[in-house]
Amino acid sequence: MKQLLLLLTLVTLFAEVFSSIALRCLKKYGKRREAFDAITFLKSEDSRGPRGKFEHTPYGLYWNSPDYHVNGIRQTDSEGYRSSSPTFLRKNNCDYLILVLGSSTTYSDHFSLDPETAWPARLQFMLNKELNIEELEFRVVNAGLNYATSAELLCHFIFRANYLKPDLIILDGPGNDYLPVAFGDQTTDYRNTRYSIYFNKRRWEPMLLKSYFFQLIYIFSVTSKNLISMEPPGFKLGYGHEQNLRLESNNAQILRNNIQMLLHIANGMNIPTVLIDFLRPSKQKMSEYFPQIVSGLSSFENRVSDIYKELASLNPGRVLHIARELFHEVDDIDFHDSSHLTIEGEIKKARKILEIIKASRIIPEKHSEREILDDESPNSSFT
Repeated sequence: MKQLLLLLTLVTLFAEVFSSIALRCLKKYGKRREAFDAITFLKSEDSRGPRGKFEHTPYGLYWNSPDYHVNGIRQTDSEGYRSSSPTFLRKNNCDYLILVLGSSTTYSDHFSLDPETAWPARLQFMLNKELNIEELEFRVVNAGLNYATSAELLCHFIFRANYLKPDLIILDGPGNDYLPVAFGDQTTDYRNTRYSIYFNKRRWEPMLLKSYFFQLIYIFSVTSKNLISMEPPGFKLGYGHEQNLRLESNNAQILRNNIQMLLHIANGMNIPTVLIDFLRPSKQKMSEYFPQIVSGLSSFENRVSDIYKELASLNPGRVLHIARELFHEVDDIDFHDSSHLTIEGEIKKARKILEIIKASRIIPEKHSEREILDDESPNSSFT
């Protein structure tokens, strides 16, 4: 018995020493950095979680982590907006600030890690180069949020982005409201398909992870990404006939309510708004990505476009709708996947938005006109 205990003690000691050395080597050479962050969190008293791509917010579910880097490339500024600059430049009297709300097609990191290739950054460059309004500099704030629905974007604007006091709001899509609809979620805040991203920490983990051996096991099984959950327990992502029927029959009322609330707040703050349809490749191309729900997805997104058109007609001179048909230069070849654009596609998208904005006169032609709204412009809808 004593020999067995001695053997177990020696094996345990060897495992601890070996694991300690292995962990130091992994850390020294920068391997599995997110896993080390996750373990540090699990051993701590912290409830907010390791520094990943997203951070928990009490009312908006989640937001982009400030000062986030990928492969040494800055993705967000000090406020979590996508930018290559470390600090968000506060608005001054000479700035015309455009706030772009949207999902991953606004954040735009699926094809390029350089924030300057995203269409909001391209639009800022084009505005300053081509409009050249005296004593007025255009700032375009990329408030894109991967996986966001209209609910998260509305919350972010209410609790955070409205304090930026934008001169113009652009809403790009968003394209993720179809998910709760497809799975039959009829709640007004999508709570049956959304879940707090508080990081999951089990009671026994802090004590267990005092051991180097268990830390080494965790290093290869845990990261900050798989410690979070954006869907409720048991939620399974899958598409079939039932999901397609729900998309075909849904009137997108929850999205309508969220956008109406956004417009109500924006109108009260005297901020004009641009509503842009969510862009997709051709239906033929989409059938390769979503063969089981392509007809339902198309029907739902057409309904959303009709809602945007209607809301623009109800708010003449305040709301501009840009229909997807106007982006005819953006072809299948410009899509990286089912919705995200290549660098060339981002340029084409920014170019078309600029052309329509210029034609609508939603942006003042002179610095002195920035607080004056023309009753007859912008055109209420471009279709």
